[in-house]
Amino acid sequence: MKLELFSDERSGRYDFTEVTALLDLVLRIVVPTAEPYATALATFEGQARGIVDTTNGYDGATEQVRRLFAELVTVLDRWEDDRPGNPLITGLRPIFLGTAERPGPWARRIPPALAEVTKDC
Repeated sequence: MKLELFSDERSGRYDFTEVTALLDLVLRIVVPTAEPYATALATFEGQARGIVDTTNGYDGATEQVRRLFAELVTVLDRWEDDRPGNPLITGLRPIFLGTAERPGPWARRIPPALAEVTKDC
């Protein structure tokens, strides 16, 4: 992941349009076909951890990762409006929120909210 693809150093702005569009596309495919969602959630969690691990050490990456995952939460908000209580959307929320809140080194444990959501998957 090249950080310069998402940020404009001159303006100080971030543009995650392509990333949010990709998440939206993936959700369109996965939500109707991947139930139970344990594998999909584990994949998303691994990818989130990979983003954090890959960007550790880049100047300014912590803020960028925080903003990226906050933006991904807004995608989930739109999906939740259409599919309230969907286990995948509900399970992704703590992954994305947790990463937005603490984008430093990844905590190597499942967040309690995710463990609760995925226990029946």
